Amino acid sequence: MSRRRYFYGRMPIRQLLFFILMVFCVPFTVFFIWYNAHAMNIVNDRIAENTKSKISYYQESSEGILKYIEGFMINTVANDANFRQLEFKLSELDAHLNTYEILQKYQNMMTLIPVLRSMYVYTINNDLYRRVYTYNFPFRDKEVIDEYIKSRVLSPNIDLREWTVEKIGDKYYLLRILGINNAYCISLVDFDLLYMTENVQKIPEEQLFYAGKNLQPLTGLEMLSQKRLGLQELHPGEKYSILRGDRRYFLVSNYSTYLHMYLVSCSPYYGLLRSMDRLQFILLVVSVLFIILIGVCFVLLNYLLISPLALFVRTMTEIKEGQLSSRLRMPEYILEFSQIGTVFNEMMDEITKLKIEKYEQQVELQKVELQRLQIQIRPHFYLNCLKIFYGMAEQKQYRKIQEMILSLSGYLRALFKNRNFTVSVDDELSSVEKFIELQRKCGDTPPVISMSVAESVRDFHIPSMSVLTFVENALKYAQMPGKVLRIRVAAKMLEGDGESCINITVSDNGPGFSDESLSELNAKNSADDNSNRIGIMNIRRRLAILYGNKFEMIFLNRNGACIELFIPAR
Repeated sequence: MSRRRYFYGRMPIRQLLFFILMVFCVPFTVFFIWYNAHAMNIVNDRIAENTKSKISYYQESSEGILKYIEGFMINTVANDANFRQLEFKLSELDAHLNTYEILQKYQNMMTLIPVLRSMYVYTINNDLYRRVYTYNFPFRDKEVIDEYIKSRVLSPNIDLREWTVEKIGDKYYLLRILGINNAYCISLVDFDLLYMTENVQKIPEEQLFYAGKNLQPLTGLEMLSQKRLGLQELHPGEKYSILRGDRRYFLVSNYSTYLHMYLVSCSPYYGLLRSMDRLQFILLVVSVLFIILIGVCFVLLNYLLISPLALFVRTMTEIKEGQLSSRLRMPEYILEFSQIGTVFNEMMDEITKLKIEKYEQQVELQKVELQRLQIQIRPHFYLNCLKIFYGMAEQKQYRKIQEMILSLSGYLRALFKNRNFTVSVDDELSSVEKFIELQRKCGDTPPVISMSVAESVRDFHIPSMSVLTFVENALKYAQMPGKVLRIRVAAKMLEGDGESCINITVSDNGPGFSDESLSELNAKNSADDNSNRIGIMNIRRRLAILYGNKFEMIFLNRNGACIELFIPAR
């Protein structure tokens, strides 16, 4: 697959940057050497200082990683409840469960820090040894490392104060052991990966390796062998050293007081170049070529790197602004950009799919909630009807009971036939009329209802039994002996500021609400937990599910009780 990609003109971005930097650096290096042949010692000092600064940055970054790991270990030993329990003798099951929780945290830590190759938990009191490795760790090395770790922990000269350099098999590792009361937390760091994680620009062909206090190499052994470099002439106190191997190399070292070792930079040394005739002319030509090459490098970087990155940022901005259909179309001639585009688009497809599934789940939950609320409010109506029948039976009004049952059966048939969560305003007011008709047949002072409904709102859908519930409440609380109860229902369309809403008003000529009730009913965060307000709570909840916070329900006194609903028309 990789050969096919290269065949079609793709290349890794690392090779591309290397090529561009070589085009930039090689002429600059030649020009620099020719122009500064008489002051090469000063140049070498400056190179050594710059390299040492860069090495210091590497060291700070590497030490930062190791300190982060050490902080995690200290926190685990000191504060992790599962680890602290391992200090005591536990049952086999409890010890297993505690170590399992610890290993899960280890796994998360190793995912975050790639240089951390393995972590261990060892409790002597429970004779339990558990470890977790990175997925790409060679299987043949695990057994050797396990035996070494066990012997190291059990050795009498175990060092719990700092990182130690350990040679396990043919490789050197950094080992950190922390423990208390015979319970140990152990980390193993790969030397070769420690400095490779840093995204710092190196000069071409530069190599870094770690060395002990006596400058004995700990990493990069294969590289040093290939270059046939012997480090016997390398002295820690010198700013830099030039050693001969298969060629001459420029070495700069910097000592880490935290790790108690050196980080050494090794790069090719090209030596001195003699002056040439007509130096001024050559300098002029080289300067012009240098400026041209800078322009060429800038154009290449802009075309190959900056433009694709700008496209990536622009696509991310579009997605941030809500355009989830946007997709990343990265250039195909760079392998990494092509892979980024493919993975990014697949990720966005998955996010879109998950968002649709989440929306469908929310809709389904709302349907279940609406169904529950709709079922909850119906018994309220049935109980009122049964109470009426009971009163009529006590008065032996059997003829009226028969008429009521016929009317009620017709009403219930229409009610059960409609299984929707919402009904049109026209159908809801029809239910109200049938309910009032039932009330007229059972009372000495039948209520009077008047309706004023605009034609434009008759087909608008509202939660079922929403108006009927307020009419029931009017019959229950507003009717006074010897006085005809008058109920008025009005529905109209309100327009304003480019928005429209449906206004439904239910009022009566009863005593109205008390001041305390008005205050509680109109409170925005009213819990509506009063058992006498189940119907109101039910309607408010269903409106909230259907319209969010875009509806209003207002209670007031206006020659009696008055309830106003404002529901968005769109």
